[in-house]
Amino acid sequence: MAFVQIAISLVVGVIAFCHFYWLHHKKKNRSVEFVPGDIPIIGHAKMLADRKYFRKMKPTWMKQYNKTVGFYLMSHRLVYTSDLSIIEGLLASSKPALMKKGYFYKGLEKFLGFGLVTSTGDLWKKRRRMITPTFHFDILKEFSLVMDKRSKEFADTIQTYCDKGETFDIQATAKSFAISVICESAMGITLSISEISNGELKALYENALSLSFKRFLNPIYASSDFIYSLSKNGSRFFMLHAKLRDLVKQIIEERITYRIEERNRKEKDSENPVKDQDKEHSSNFSKRRIFIDVLLDSYEKKEITIEGIIDEVTTFVNAGYETVAMTLAWCLYSLGRNQAKQEKLHVMIAPLGNEASSEEFKNVKYLDWVIKETLRLHPTIPRFSRMIEDGTEIAGRVFPACTLIVDNQPINHDPEIWSDPHAFIPERFERFDETRGKESSFHFTPFSAGPRNCIGQKFATLELRSVLVHLVRKFRFVSSQGESELNETFDGININEGGLILKAEHRD
Repeated sequence: MAFVQIAISLVVGVIAFCHFYWLHHKKKNRSVEFVPGDIPIIGHAKMLADRKYFRKMKPTWMKQYNKTVGFYLMSHRLVYTSDLSIIEGLLASSKPALMKKGYFYKGLEKFLGFGLVTSTGDLWKKRRRMITPTFHFDILKEFSLVMDKRSKEFADTIQTYCDKGETFDIQATAKSFAISVICESAMGITLSISEISNGELKALYENALSLSFKRFLNPIYASSDFIYSLSKNGSRFFMLHAKLRDLVKQIIEERITYRIEERNRKEKDSENPVKDQDKEHSSNFSKRRIFIDVLLDSYEKKEITIEGIIDEVTTFVNAGYETVAMTLAWCLYSLGRNQAKQEKLHVMIAPLGNEASSEEFKNVKYLDWVIKETLRLHPTIPRFSRMIEDGTEIAGRVFPACTLIVDNQPINHDPEIWSDPHAFIPERFERFDETRGKESSFHFTPFSAGPRNCIGQKFATLELRSVLVHLVRKFRFVSSQGESELNETFDGININEGGLILKAEHRD
């Protein structure tokens, strides 16, 4: 009996402590208005977990609270903003206090380790300098050969649907294409699109990433790896995570062996240059420099460990495949809904030969405008966030300790910035590109901005140009899925629940 009384007293004491802590915590937030309806201790967790309701109400809240509004997730504060002065002050800053990624990146940290996306401070600076040479013009030129080959292979995949007159989900097929490009560019894996589509690596990435985002919407699971591991999803996540890292480690070790064998071969053949040239020519593709090679060069200088390479390779593949895949999917959907724009693009790219180079793609400005307009209407990464310390001042406003979230969607549809904001008008970017710099460069940030902008944006743009040229030159895409039928998630990666269904027709 005494034990029960003690236990009850402890529970009541803990609840009372949490309640008073909660009230004290709330009093410190006078500089940011928070949506009413929070529950003591758990805050707005229930509201945030109901993603459909949250997506429906957020535009109203953003307008009601003057573009900046807060929510509680237990003791953690989430502050959403679409205020351009705050966004510029946050993203443009190189102060360490404003460069730490936000709360939801903890989910990615568990998945990706301390790669370029999740690392901070000196580690981030060191890795950024280390990886930057990967996106040098000469290496991107090599990557473009992979993109061209994979784009042609992807066109063959679309051809099968076209021949049968079947519709298909472009989200699913685009993911298989994009991961084939990134796997070959990053890891030297030369499997076909169909092999990768049905393979283990793609499934591991997709499932582990999905579980990572879901975990951090549950404050109990987010608070402890141990508690999360006891759940069904947690047990599955840690199993997938271990398998993924083992697979990437195996690929890295195979590349190390390959590099050693190549050096030994070159030393052996150095006395016969003609013979050596013949060998290099006949196996040129296998010798192409890839992302892992840049990291292994640093590994040989003892600047990074194998675990660090696993983190960076896992990050590079994750960041470079689903984002490109969804941009491609939304692009073809938008063209399928706007036939006049699609025909205009076809006229622009039709003169390009089947073996056109990346430099020729670059000269088709309308192609870039189509990509940009797609990213404006359907941003692949709809939000960026930073962890802010208590008392941080941005644009003359003092913030409490929080995750400050840059919300792109309201900015991308703001009629004060974009005329007819819900229409697909690629031509609007002709003026935008001309005036950029004269007006705020933070009106449009699909790849983020400032010191922590996306390091792979040139890679992504190069890939999108290549595949769009090959597809639109050969096929006409049609979509009967109206805007009212869409159910965009805007969570992590912006996908459409239920898919994006297209039909491809042969061009005469």
